[in-house]
Amino acid sequence: MPAKPSLFRVHPRRAFIVLAAVAAVVATLLVSPARPAAAAGSGIRTVFVIMMENTDWSTIKGNTSQAPYINRTLIKNYASADNYRSGYHPSLPNYVALEAGDPMGMTNGSYLPTDHSINSTDHLTTYLAKAGISWKYYAENLPGNGTTCNVKDPGAPYSEDHNPFVYFNDVRQSSQYCIAHERPYSEFATNLANGTQPRYSFIVPNDYDQGEKLASGSSCKLCQADKWLSREIPKIQATSAYKNNGAILVLWDECSPSHSSPHGLIVVSPFARPGYHNTTAYTHASTLRSLQEIFGVRPFLRKASTSNDLKALFTTTLTPA
Repeated sequence: MPAKPSLFRVHPRRAFIVLAAVAAVVATLLVSPARPAAAAGSGIRTVFVIMMENTDWSTIKGNTSQAPYINRTLIKNYASADNYRSGYHPSLPNYVALEAGDPMGMTNGSYLPTDHSINSTDHLTTYLAKAGISWKYYAENLPGNGTTCNVKDPGAPYSEDHNPFVYFNDVRQSSQYCIAHERPYSEFATNLANGTQPRYSFIVPNDYDQGEKLASGSSCKLCQADKWLSREIPKIQATSAYKNNGAILVLWDECSPSHSSPHGLIVVSPFARPGYHNTTAYTHASTLRSLQEIFGVRPFLRKASTSNDLKALFTTTLTPA
């Protein structure tokens, strides 16, 4: 009796073609390297703000003799702003504006927080805390070394008016909260190594490393700042927090005293536009607006509501990761 036709019978030539295709796919899977996992989300997740001091952008950009790392590494490989200016002097109103979108009346001197305080909870780090987003202020030579909520200014190398947070009553009047969030810079490296750094780190080098005052034996304040950045930024870049949707914002608080010149911003990030710069008008309120966009906290604070954000300096959106 002749065999019944099989529903699964395939023409020999077609079977060969199918088997060859399957074999090719298997071979490809076996020899091809695994594709790296994509970063979680397309937005920035972790931000490190590094504060430098009192320098005109015109004396930084192109000055490879005094700032070789800034020019040959940071500006060359990442994104920068040529028209970033605050218009405020001295330091304190600039730092407060970065936190609140306005100097909040701190425009005529270097006050102490016990003399001039701000009774408002409408500022960035309080918004972050309410949203469950971790933050810390890391300062070199922090008085008390993290055992107290410091409200005094002992003089160089530490400047209290470079610490905007304790000027807000909701931070200063809760000693436990203040101490938990205001930490000596020596802890930063440990936090990086352990992966316990916050999502928002506000980093303030001492007066010498910021380039505000001449260190002993030095004749070049910009050289001091450049050397510090060349030593510390690579440490951040080596961490998973930076590699996985991180951004470092290098800021100068103001231009040289009694001027209204641009004083610069550099965005160092895997998402920074390589070698890009523009002349868009930016201020500290622009940085604050961008931080609020990155972390998804609203409403926009004061002048941040009407300022340009920094999105042109990135290849990704400024939306929560």
